Amino acid sequence: MSLAAATLYPRLARLALACIDRAYPYAPQHVHTTPADSGARLHPAFGGCFDWHSAVHAHWCLVRVMRLLPAAQGNARAAAALNRHLTPGAVAAEVAYLRRPEAHFFEAPYGWAWLLALAAELERLGAAPAARWRAALRPLSELLAARAVTYFQQLATPIRSGLHGNSAFSLALMLDALGTLGREDAVAVLAREARRLFLADSGCPTRYEPSGSDFLSPCLAQAELMRRVLPQAAYRTWLHRFLPPAALPPLLAAVPEAATGNPQALHLLGLVFHRAWCLHAISLAAGTAGQPWRSAAQIARRNAAAAVAAFAGGAASDYASSHWLATFILYFHSETSA
Repeated sequence: MSLAAATLYPRLARLALACIDRAYPYAPQHVHTTPADSGARLHPAFGGCFDWHSAVHAHWCLVRVMRLLPAAQGNARAAAALNRHLTPGAVAAEVAYLRRPEAHFFEAPYGWAWLLALAAELERLGAAPAARWRAALRPLSELLAARAVTYFQQLATPIRSGLHGNSAFSLALMLDALGTLGREDAVAVLAREARRLFLADSGCPTRYEPSGSDFLSPCLAQAELMRRVLPQAAYRTWLHRFLPPAALPPLLAAVPEAATGNPQALHLLGLVFHRAWCLHAISLAAGTAGQPWRSAAQIARRNAAAAVAAFAGGAASDYASSHWLATFILYFHSETSA
């Protein structure tokens, strides 16, 4: 573990910890059916951090830091928070909410993907308290694993936005998580659906990226997904057809200005990290023919380092960004530093 990580990761965990118990502001994606409905009452496990999916991946952030830095000073506070939130009763309430007819597609697929990623991170943690948290979370992760399989089987065409609905991003997180959880049955189905949805694609229109509030790159999300579901030689052939080297330069825009005060514009800061971790993984999968992607990955990594500095220089104090960007920074840094 590098010195930079030993300094950065606890700071990101502190942001996540401050977020998960913060009740307001909160943006419920909820069909109100009674006057008693409220975020904290409906979501006792994941009722803070501005919205449900952000609360989920803030918990993931805490667990990943605990795994990567077992001696970090803030881990005791993180464990106490997980003890409060990941209880059988709290998770049962989350399951009951998701079983409401009007909540069947609540947080699909992005929130589902991060919930499965949280379950997988708890599986990797392996420490004694993690067994209790894993057991508490299991009814929810099993529900969403089954729901994810059905969701993608029924999806006629993929969603290619640069926002939460992006199909490729969630499929990639789910495939990694379900593999860790030993759900090879679900992995096989989702891999098949990924090929059905994306295999025939070619010439991704990178010149249209990004839209003004994207935090994901649709083209790179798809390319990063497909390395999981194709044999290496087939993937390289597909990659050259889908994302030829000549299409890469438009993806390497400079780091956006962070201090805009516009939450949608701040999404573009997250896009820098998504581009960087995707290009890192794609360049490795591209093998000996991957020099153009390696060069792009180096530029993207420099942009990400500048974005970390921009975040530390101001955006971290803005709740509109800090409630979610800590996760993207941690995912980028931990996935590309191994």
